Amino acid sequence: LASAGEDIRLYAKILAGELIEAKAGQGQAQQGSILGNLYTDLKTTAGSDIRLFAGDAGGNLDLQGAAITTSGEVRLMALAGAVIHSDSLITAASLFGRAASGFTANTDVDSVNVLLSKAGDIEITNQSSLELKNLIAYHGKIIVQALGSVTVANVAVLRPDKDVGGIETVHRS
Repeated sequence: LASAGEDIRLYAKILAGELIEAKAGQGQAQQGSILGNLYTDLKTTAGSDIRLFAGDAGGNLDLQGAAITTSGEVRLMALAGAVIHSDSLITAASLFGRAASGFTANTDVDSVNVLLSKAGDIEITNQSSLELKNLIAYHGKIIVQALGSVTVANVAVLRPDKDVGGIETVHRS
């Protein structure tokens, strides 16, 4: 468990037998981001979860280039910011995410559950078949691309208008 009053920079390989958890923004201002890059490699060996939390009052999870691997759940929380993941892969049984203004992830997971609390987009690119358990965006769009079948349980864009908003799923076999 890592905890910081402001930002956490995860620019290293972290291998754990069990849970990996990092919480930024634990100081009085409750603002902080978690930053990762191409040197970030988070992995659990016992199938435990990986949980990353930005500050409750402000902060993002900026994980561009970060590899995240577990056979359990990956939980990404940026309640006052955005989750940005690209240029690598999140590999897990499931992805659970909450963010305010956007959520982007490159994944190889079985299921996703992502909710935005403010205007923003959800973009998921998955390397296999995917179950969309819960994807909710407010005044934005949802784009899902999967290299396999896509099963939809609950997907919605709330308050869409004619210029912004919509749902697009693309699956390739």
